[in-house]
Amino acid sequence: MAQHSIGNTSALSNSTSQARSLYAFLWLRLTCGLTTLLGAVISYFALSWDVQWHTFVGRDRTLTPPHVLLLSGIAVCGIGALVAVIVETQWVKNNQAMQQRYTPFANRFAAPLGIYISGYAALNMAVAFPVDQYWHTLYGIDVTIWAPFHIMAIAGLGLMALGAVYTLVSVANIATRLNAFKEKDVAYVSAVVAMATSLATFSVLAAEGIDPDKFIQLGFTAVNIFPMLQGLLLATLLLAIAYALPWKWAATSVVGVVALFMVISQLAVPPALTWLMQVEQLTFLSLHRSAAPQISALAFTWPMLSLISAILIDIAMHMARKQNLSRRRLSLMLGGAVLIGCIPFTLASPTAILETVANLNILGIVLTVALAFPAIYGGMKLGRNIGQAMSVSER
Repeated sequence: MAQHSIGNTSALSNSTSQARSLYAFLWLRLTCGLTTLLGAVISYFALSWDVQWHTFVGRDRTLTPPHVLLLSGIAVCGIGALVAVIVETQWVKNNQAMQQRYTPFANRFAAPLGIYISGYAALNMAVAFPVDQYWHTLYGIDVTIWAPFHIMAIAGLGLMALGAVYTLVSVANIATRLNAFKEKDVAYVSAVVAMATSLATFSVLAAEGIDPDKFIQLGFTAVNIFPMLQGLLLATLLLAIAYALPWKWAATSVVGVVALFMVISQLAVPPALTWLMQVEQLTFLSLHRSAAPQISALAFTWPMLSLISAILIDIAMHMARKQNLSRRRLSLMLGGAVLIGCIPFTLASPTAILETVANLNILGIVLTVALAFPAIYGGMKLGRNIGQAMSVSER
């Protein structure tokens, strides 16, 4: 009996020790995930400030304050990812309980998949910055979003935030197993903010397609690729979060946070630009010298119908869970919801849909719509796969 009692006590002690170790592991990953998210959020608002600077001031030197803030966000994200890889790799070597809760890399490193994504994206942005400076040295100043290394940098920022989503959902999965409800809630809320940061960032690239100057000219007609880009973006990210989080209004929450970002940009960025102009004793571009710009360039070019798409996606997902809808019917409902968000409508150009129709002939309109459908379909499949993989990853 004594030996039996001692054995139970030893097993209980080992179980308690493993639980404590796993709980500490949970906090490590949550801290690193929040750090990468912080870096992505800093970089997003730095991007908003930088776009404002380029739009209304131009470009006078390399290390402008918006660029310094952007680099700071990259550094925060990169350091958070590096710390996570180093610490988790060592932790896993010394604790067998962690063996199934990480993604191996090169048979040497152990970390969540999201950390690798965020770290790679931060490195991508760090490389894009000096190369972009060289591009401007060779070809002069440009303020277009679709410059090659602007696309590289903005895509890197969007992936930084998307990596944080992966990391934070994995934290929520572990917290669920440990019944750590507070940590789970923090992880889920942070994942929503991270996905909103990713969506807001990639929307900068997609929204550029609304401008008629960005239509693809084919000679016999022109094509607007905004519906294709926006359809792929909304279908991928909103469905990913809808499948990954056990929330009724997951997609709506994401777009709601994006809307909050736009309000913050509107309240903070124009005054920050005006203050910086005074400090640096610079002048606005001739087009804007009559009055200081009072609008945020990014906030006013955000495709606002994304919110309608998100609400309809959440309703469709809720109906599918309650009524056991067929996969085909659910796909049609989700595709229709995403298609609404592909209609060009922004505060800067509320009549963009009319301008698009006016600038395209019948063939151009048909091609524009036709390109949107495969993009939405592909995005839906990708988003569903990403969300389902997240929901069970690294438990």
